[in-house]
Amino acid sequence: MSLTGGAYWKKQVERLQSSLRRCGNRTVLFLGDSNVVFWKRLRSVVFPFLPQQVGIVGVKADAIAAHLDRLLPRKAPRAVVLVLGENSLNELFPDHPLRVADTLFSIISRMRHRFPDTSLIIFSMKPSY
Repeated sequence: MSLTGGAYWKKQVERLQSSLRRCGNRTVLFLGDSNVVFWKRLRSVVFPFLPQQVGIVGVKADAIAAHLDRLLPRKAPRAVVLVLGENSLNELFPDHPLRVADTLFSIISRMRHRFPDTSLIIFSMKPSY
């Protein structure tokens, strides 16, 4: 299964793009992997803001970087929470840690450029085994 192209990716991006239309200055955007997908109580955590979950199960950082423009809303959210990188360091097909770091820095830089006044929160990552 390709996480950067093909039917799986297209389906996931289309699903996420339709939900991004609701983003605005009351939105906290959670961007990343399955950790984002499976968080069920975010509304109570970020209240009075509205959580927007933009996550893909099994995604690696380079896949998010390759399609970042399609995964971000047009309107700037209040904050972006980046939860990404664990799958890139997984035991079966790990990317080199420096490559993962470079990719994350690129994503952060691009988000800062697009949303200069938006708070950016970066979750630390651990290898997923």
